[in-house]
Amino acid sequence: MVPRCSGPFVGVRGVFGSEMWVKYPRFCYTTPMLTKSVIDGAELRDKPYKIYDELGLYLIVNPNGRHWWRLKYRFDDLEKTLALGVYPDVRLSAARTKRDDARHLIAEKGIDPGAKRKAEKIARRIAQEGTFKIVAEEWLEGGCPGGKKTRGRPSETTINQLRHRLEKYVYPRIGTLPMIDIELGDLRGVLAPIGKRGTHETAHRVRSLCERIFRYAIATERATRNIPADLKGTLAPTDSKG
Repeated sequence: MVPRCSGPFVGVRGVFGSEMWVKYPRFCYTTPMLTKSVIDGAELRDKPYKIYDELGLYLIVNPNGRHWWRLKYRFDDLEKTLALGVYPDVRLSAARTKRDDARHLIAEKGIDPGAKRKAEKIARRIAQEGTFKIVAEEWLEGGCPGGKKTRGRPSETTINQLRHRLEKYVYPRIGTLPMIDIELGDLRGVLAPIGKRGTHETAHRVRSLCERIFRYAIATERATRNIPADLKGTLAPTDSKG
């Protein structure tokens, strides 16, 4: 397969994993190297190997017959690889469409498709698993790690007191919010009503409790900033208890 056009030449590895290199101009469009019959007829070997299409798309042929689509691309002068699905679940035409979409992100928008996918995956996980209430309950069930006074698990009485405080003051306002979306104003909305009732000691305890939960969320990669810690020193003095 030799294209009829001129330009700088680059190498492409041979179709069935050999070390042969074929030269073709960098900016030429060539006849696709893969077809369904080529893929279905690919030899199953003891170890995975690659067969190549065009424009960075290739397929890793696995011994179990389920093969992996991959796209090799460059971004910020770094060579990277993007997973595009599993054949035969993702057919050749679909893999090429995904390849073209990724190349469009790079060329037209200057976006790394691999980084974009990773960010979207994190966002989905945060949305599904990282609400304040989910993280807080996980923290409680885990024995409230991160306490200053003891490394042991608190008593059930203490855990129930903390849960009651969360259910009364915190969950109604921010329980359903993803940790990553909670802002200073949201925490002020939790603490301000407590302070207005004159129960300043309770406000301090709730802030401290939220700070410990945020610290746990950061450690488990579901938050990036400890918002309640930013409010330390901003509450009214603890001249009364609640």
